[in-house]
Amino acid sequence: MKNKDWILVGINVVLISLIFANSFVFLGNPNNNDRITGRVVQFNWEGAAEGYTILIDDNEEFTSPIIKEVTNNSLELDLKPGTYYWKVQTDNLESPVWKFYIDTEVVINLETGDESLKIINKGNDNLNLEIRNEESSEFLELEYQESLEFEISDSEFIVRQE
Repeated sequence: MKNKDWILVGINVVLISLIFANSFVFLGNPNNNDRITGRVVQFNWEGAAEGYTILIDDNEEFTSPIIKEVTNNSLELDLKPGTYYWKVQTDNLESPVWKFYIDTEVVINLETGDESLKIINKGNDNLNLEIRNEESSEFLELEYQESLEFEISDSEFIVRQE
């Protein structure tokens, strides 16, 4: 090869390197099929683009996504319990689609005071509780239709959806 050919090969290698350096997106967190408790989800990914579009949806086809435009490689969102799909796009690339779950967690803290009972929902889902006093028999009634796992301590009642 002549020097001229070597120079052309070198220029092509540099151009291809520059193109691919800005053309990748690797998803980081949440991992594919992660199970999360809590509502705040930290998304992060690796890439070298100047800007990203992150799409999150409860539908695998992204028919009604939450769309966020960011210039860094992370995003924090408050989401309700459920199944979600997410991906990241740049001007010329799209990451694979990953799925994650936010498990329903009901945590009830019971605080007693002077002849009072204070119930605090510390979980990540809405909860309807009813306290009844029928014929001096006090009880707390919790109705939930999903398959649940229960954990009880002295002052805390935790329900997890499996």
